[in-house]
Amino acid sequence: MIIKNKFGTITLFRPAFYFDKKIVGISMSGGVDSSLLCFLAAKAINKENLEISIQPYNGFDSWAPNDSLKIPNIVAFIRKRFPDVDLKDPIMEHFDTKGDQIYDKNYYIRPFVKKLRKQRKIDLVMSGISMGPPINVQKKFTQPRIYRRRGTELWNEVEAPSPHLAPYKSIDKRFIIQCYVNFKIEPLLDLTHSCTHPTEQKCGQCWWCQEKAWAMNEVFK
Repeated sequence: MIIKNKFGTITLFRPAFYFDKKIVGISMSGGVDSSLLCFLAAKAINKENLEISIQPYNGFDSWAPNDSLKIPNIVAFIRKRFPDVDLKDPIMEHFDTKGDQIYDKNYYIRPFVKKLRKQRKIDLVMSGISMGPPINVQKKFTQPRIYRRRGTELWNEVEAPSPHLAPYKSIDKRFIIQCYVNFKIEPLLDLTHSCTHPTEQKCGQCWWCQEKAWAMNEVFK
């Protein structure tokens, strides 16, 4: 399935034989990127009658739980749209970073993914990580967490396999927000929570909040 808008193009489940009869693990954070990826994956499976199951998984940090808490409602929304798709209940790995930036979520999530593979609960891992905004935009962020390079700074599990496991690899969050508009799923967008601070409300200052605000402004300006 090809999805295209003015900000780019992505392809899902190609080559088809690579995914056939597989359980695809989708790393879901509760944010806009992974939520849309789960929606688009379900849409592609439904439209093309593919024999693919989706297993959402999540690293639930009790220090900052508000993004993860959104996932059950996000999955319920997608299931309602595509009831014939085998979208499984989310599996969550609970931990507490206590705000320690040395041990971020991936310190816990990567061993969790290995365990899921060993238990045969997932066959493949598909990630919703995308390019960051242009560096000149990121440098204007008030509290930049990290300068994510455009298409180069990707997690190991995305770099190691191939582009069809990282469909957002060559696009940024503007494409993602535009998809919510094009597919008329703004209610799903409202369910997401991209902020990784412990406050219940979006802080507006972290890297992820600022990236989302930039993309929203670009799409809706």
